[in-house]
Amino acid sequence: MDQNFGNLFDQALKLRERIDELKMELASKKLQVTAGDGEIILVMNGLQEVLDVTVNMEGIPELQKNRLETLLKRAINQGIAKTRDVAGQEVFFTFSPSSE
Repeated sequence: MDQNFGNLFDQALKLRERIDELKMELASKKLQVTAGDGEIILVMNGLQEVLDVTVNMEGIPELQKNRLETLLKRAINQGIAKTRDVAGQEVFFTFSPSSE
């Protein structure tokens, strides 16, 4: 019984280490999305943190507040969707039986 508990504990530690490694890998990934015709450029990492937002005012000289807000929301949501896809792929490949 003690050996089974020890094995389970070792597996839990290995899983925790791999999760920490995965978080570091995701934090290092940079994903870029654009909204509008390049008016908004958003850079996020794989942890869904916004790293940079660029507003290209040349492309939209008289951008109205509502349009800017809409484009920012769209860019952020696209960035989140993209980071979820990347994170899902990383988790799938990390924990699939063929990766062990």
